[in-house]
Formats: sequence, structure tokens, C-alpha cells
Amino acid sequence: MAGSLEVAKLVIASLLYQYWDTINKILRTYLAVATIILVVITSMGIYGFLSAAYQDTYRQLTIKENEISFLDQKKEFYEKDVARYDEELERISNNISTLSGAKATSIQVRDTTSSTGFRSTISTAELRLSQKRIEVEEQNRASIQAKREQVADSLQKYQLGILELENNSDIAGELGPLQYL
Repeated sequence: MAGSLEVAKLVIASLLYQYWDTINKILRTYLAVATIILVVITSMGIYGFLSAAYQDTYRQLTIKENEISFLDQKKEFYEKDVARYDEELERISNNISTLSGAKATSIQVRDTTSSTGFRSTISTAELRLSQKRIEVEEQNRASIQAKREQVADSLQKYQLGILELENNSDIAGELGPLQYL
């Protein structure tokens, strides 16, 4: 239909141009008005197609922005988790460093067999407790490190998803001019 209207418009415009002086005024007026009406009709059709394309492209842009926003929220959540696990690992490392500084202490014990009545000995109770606590902290560190790796993997998945959406060449070609406007 659009093709036939366009052909009719061109034929009428060509006819008016070639026979302007020989055609009577009523037919000339009718053909001029018909040409103008055909121009308006085809312009409205083109406007309709452009509007529909704009609406479709804008809808794609909105969907893309919503997806990116959702992925950003998930990314921020996992970034906070990674930071929290990093702080926990730092605390555990500090605890292990503190516990590693435990020493055996020298104590004096009453001994009747000794000439002075006291005997010097070494107490390793604090050292044994520190060693047990270090083992517990090492297990905690391994557990927290495993959780941190899972969260970091999830964070990377969402970062890659955002990057893929932002650089999707199929949508980017259509949305580039719209985003520019």
C-alpha cells in the first residue's frame, strides 16, 4: 500500500510539472491537493514506523537499565560480604599472631628436697592453651577463606553480567543514538 501511494504521488507530481500550463485549473487544483494529501499520508506512515521503532528501542533500553540496576545491587551486596570476610580474616590473623607470642613461663614450686625450699620449673600450660587456640583459629580462617572465595566468585559473576549487558553489541547499536539523545 505504501509503495502504491508513493508511486501515485510521484506520477501526479511529474504530471503536474510537465503539463502545468495545459491542464485546466480544476484538475490542476485537484491533483495538487491530492499530491499534498499523499505527502501527508506517507509522512504519517513514516512517523508511525519511526515512533514504533523508538518505543521498541526505548523499551529495550529500560529493560537493559533495570537489569543493570538489579545486577549492581547484587554486586554491592557481595562487595560488602567480601569486605566483611576480609575484616574477619584480618582479625583471625591478628589473633594468631598474638597467640603465637605465648611463651613458657618460669615458675618456682615449693620443694622440700631442695636446699632453698623452692625449685624453678617451666609452666607450659599457657603454651598448650595457645597452641589449641591457634588450631581453632586456623580452622576458622580456612572456613572464612572458603566462604570468601564463594562470595568473590559470585561477585565476579555479577560484574561479568553487568559488563556483558553494557557491551552487548546487538542492543548497543540500536540504543547508542537513543542514549545520546
